[in-house]
Amino acid sequence: MDRTNRLEAILEGKYLSLQSDVSTDSSAGFHDAHERPFVVPEHDPEGSIYKSRRSKYLASKQSSSQLTISSSDTINRTMSQYGNTKANESGLNQSYGVFQAYYESVLLRTHSPSTIAWIGSLQIFLLFFMSIVVSGQMDKGRFRHCFTGGSVILVTSTLATSWCKQYWQFVLAQGVGTGVGMGLVFGAGVQVVMTYFTRHLGIATGIASAGGAVGGMVFPAICEKLIGRIGFGWTMRVVALVVLLTMIPANLIARERPGRRKAKPQMDWSAFTDVPYLLVMFGLFFTFWGIYFGFYFIVTYAQETLHLSPTDATNLLILMNASNLPGRFLPPLISDSCLGPLNTLIPCTFLTATLLFLWLGASTSTSVHLVACFYGFAAAGIQSLYNATIWGVVQVPLSSPSTPSPRTVGSDADEEEEDTGDDGNEEDGAKKAGAGFDEGKARLRLAMVFVMIGFACLTGAPLGGVLLDEGRGSWTGAQVFAGTSVAVGGCLLVGARWAKEGWASGRV
Repeated sequence: MDRTNRLEAILEGKYLSLQSDVSTDSSAGFHDAHERPFVVPEHDPEGSIYKSRRSKYLASKQSSSQLTISSSDTINRTMSQYGNTKANESGLNQSYGVFQAYYESVLLRTHSPSTIAWIGSLQIFLLFFMSIVVSGQMDKGRFRHCFTGGSVILVTSTLATSWCKQYWQFVLAQGVGTGVGMGLVFGAGVQVVMTYFTRHLGIATGIASAGGAVGGMVFPAICEKLIGRIGFGWTMRVVALVVLLTMIPANLIARERPGRRKAKPQMDWSAFTDVPYLLVMFGLFFTFWGIYFGFYFIVTYAQETLHLSPTDATNLLILMNASNLPGRFLPPLISDSCLGPLNTLIPCTFLTATLLFLWLGASTSTSVHLVACFYGFAAAGIQSLYNATIWGVVQVPLSSPSTPSPRTVGSDADEEEEDTGDDGNEEDGAKKAGAGFDEGKARLRLAMVFVMIGFACLTGAPLGGVLLDEGRGSWTGAQVFAGTSVAVGGCLLVGARWAKEGWASGRV
């Protein structure tokens, strides 16, 4: 029986019979084993003292409720503004196909496709690789340094690209500079989002990553409309302005979860003996080794093989990114509602590989548009679920419930879950709230997987470009490489699922 019910019983003059966990005291009223005794004084028969105590208790409970609502508002604002950052990071990466085609035909005509692809690959490599740096800095409480500093570097590097004329200048500005800025913002943002959610992490990261699909539509449209009118330089300055305007509110609102403590970074050597973790790591390596080939080269393929105009070829990339948007929502929704992130990621991976193989037979404009549309949707399932999948295998349990930890996480918005659990299931909520894990080690393991993904993205597209050069106009080798790589990644993810839970049905 809770305190409020007992007080109401006293005020009504009713002395309830207590259950086995409450003992009766003839001189003092009653108390239980976990709370201080409540005494009915003889000089206060009307219960005025208890009325005062009850009003104070209800007022404090209402204040706690308002604090929980405020925490939820902070979560919502953080997620919405993190979507703005994703529009700049992933959006620019998924738009690189426009730059690849333009550099091949105009600015860098003397360089091979594989050489030009290194610019975009270096950019996305640093996006993931910088997570290992961000992880250590966030352990020291430097989220704001990483997020704001990365935003400044991202805007400055995008602006600097507008003055580039030679290949090495593009490598430094668009490859290294923009990549470092993206990495600082991405690493800090994704780790903050993950600290706010556990059970609903799939849909949370899906909503946050939806900005990548939006940016993948906006930036190609800007380039396609403006380059022919105002030139490449001023077009990139417009892109830099868009990046600046979207990063300002993100920096004003996004913040690290309150109540976090600093900790000394430490290496987690046990990660190299965790079989499910290693299989997920290498599975995502092979998956990302081939997934961005389509985004980088679909415009070039449309122009060279199908002889589409630059406008139609760019619209093909925009269509791919438009179909990418619903893929950021539906797979995470399925993941959180019934299957789990890994179970949902596996079919998305095999569907992506199948579509890359179907690209081999796409010899008409209609067939290529169909493949691009479905490929964008399937690839979005991977892009929206890999964070939640990794987070599900990096959580290192604490040695014991009583062991103090500088940073532990138990559930979404801890205050709410301790009261209600999930969907009214108090028992499940209690289990979640008590299942703490070492967030410092989880961050480090997450960053290690991101580094592996970064190396995959660094070499995948250039390797596809080399196969195009060797094929002398044939796209078969590069398409087979991309499809096979993603398929191998899917097989390793199946192995990770078996190593973690066997073949038993259930959310994984």
